[in-house]
Amino acid sequence: MIQRLWIAGLACLVALGLTCSAHPVLASCGQAFCPIETSTTTERHPSGGELQLNLVYEFIDVNDPYIGTDSARVGEIPRHHDEQFTRNQTVKFFLDYGVTPRLSLGLLLPFVDRLHQHQANEEEDGHDGEERGDELALDHPEHHEPITERWRYMDLGDAQVTARYLLVQPETPLHPAFSLLIGLKLPTGRTTVDNDQGKEAELTLQPGNGSWDGIVGLSYVQHFSTWTLRREASLLPIFATVRGQFPIGEGKFGYRPGGEMVLSVGLAYPLIRKLDLLAQVNFHYRDRDDAGHAPGVEEQDSGRETIFLSPGLRYHLTDQLAAYALMQFAVYRRVNGIQLTSDWNVTSGLSYRFNLFSGS
Repeated sequence: MIQRLWIAGLACLVALGLTCSAHPVLASCGQAFCPIETSTTTERHPSGGELQLNLVYEFIDVNDPYIGTDSARVGEIPRHHDEQFTRNQTVKFFLDYGVTPRLSLGLLLPFVDRLHQHQANEEEDGHDGEERGDELALDHPEHHEPITERWRYMDLGDAQVTARYLLVQPETPLHPAFSLLIGLKLPTGRTTVDNDQGKEAELTLQPGNGSWDGIVGLSYVQHFSTWTLRREASLLPIFATVRGQFPIGEGKFGYRPGGEMVLSVGLAYPLIRKLDLLAQVNFHYRDRDDAGHAPGVEEQDSGRETIFLSPGLRYHLTDQLAAYALMQFAVYRRVNGIQLTSDWNVTSGLSYRFNLFSGS
């Protein structure tokens, strides 16, 4: 068992080194994660005593402003500050442990590297928005010259704890599996990050958003018999997952993030014995935020729907260890107000599983 723990730790360190030395990758004021299914429990629920580790790296560069379903220019709808870009690198550590053959417990710890820049058109003293509404009167005598503001930080984000229960347990590899997921997103990330000038970033840019969120999800997986390109018999998993997240009560400054849902349908086709072709369709919906009295949060510029196509590859280094990478391409997006969006995202990672109490 000690040897297996060393292997898992070494795999995590290798992946972390690769992601930190890669080109910077990143995300926006609203979208700070890739809506994609990477959990290894989707294809196979951990058995009793089995530990599944998943180290995920996400790259999102959010720099394409949209109004509704159309591309726009930065500042096309004037605001107190015009978003220019947000770039995120996120490393996520997932741990799932099979307590029983049906029940598993999970933990997610994210580490965020974020760079954000916007153009401040007015001093945000708390009165301008009330006097003139959402849009700026650019010819107002108190109008200030635009100022470029930037924030760059690396910090831990909000953690998640989950429990997954296998409602329908497959009797054979070709029988379907159906599971229920419940959990909590905890307000563990910092909410007081500021820039070099000492100005705090708005709450939606912080490592954490100060809210407690509930998590509910369902997943279905069915394996089929198939042949690899070398005419070797194998299994083809096809899955569908839906996951919702919603605020529980009011967070910091009375802020309530918009509820969201991610629906994913995908498969992992075995090209050869160790190489899988991955393909997913991902739909992400997010409702409008309730800003409360959180400074700098624009309710009218929150809420969106996006559809991604996500092809990728997975290589099995051993029977327990696999490396994978997927690209996400936005094929449809609709936003409220004016928001930054991303044309494409990158997700890569390492997954490792072993049984703590046996040599298998």
